[in-house]
Amino acid sequence: MPAALRQEIGIEVTDGSVVEPGQAAADLTWARDPFDRLISAHAIVASAPLVTAEETIREHLPVAVWDKDYPGGPEPVAALTASPT
Repeated sequence: MPAALRQEIGIEVTDGSVVEPGQAAADLTWARDPFDRLISAHAIVASAPLVTAEETIREHLPVAVWDKDYPGGPEPVAALTASPT
C-alpha cells in the first residue's frame, strides 16, 4: 500500500527518530490529547502538511488542512469505523 500511495499522491514514510517530535510535542499545550500532540509535532518537525478533520489542530497548526469538498473528505473517515461482519 505505501508504494501505491507514494506513486499516486507522493506520500512518504519517514524513518526518523521520535525524540525530536516528542520534544516538540511537549510545547503544544493547546492539545489535550497526547496523540494529537505527537502527530502535530511530527508535522512541525518534518515541515509537512497534516491532513486532519480535527478542528482544534487546524486552529492552532498552520500546516494542518482539511477540505471537506475534496474527494476523500469526511465520508472516508466514517468508512474507517469498524462494521459488523
